[in-house]
Amino acid sequence: MVGEFKPCANYLGDNSPASSVPTIEPSQCHLGCAKKKRAATHMDIQQQEDILSQQEAVLSQQKAILAQQKAILFA
Repeated sequence: MVGEFKPCANYLGDNSPASSVPTIEPSQCHLGCAKKKRAATHMDIQQQEDILSQQEAVLSQQKAILAQQKAILFA
């Protein structure tokens, strides 16, 4: 187990032999986790914005079609 990577192993106060393996400081580990979560959240938000833009385009087209139909009906 020498040299095995154990991020945040000391965070929970673990006194087992695994905790003697060099680890990343908890704050560094959680900072990395937070960055990954932010990146995933940013991607999710971007995807939602893209979907909303597409929906707005479809609604705009539907409005135009309805306006044409209205013009034909009341002409």
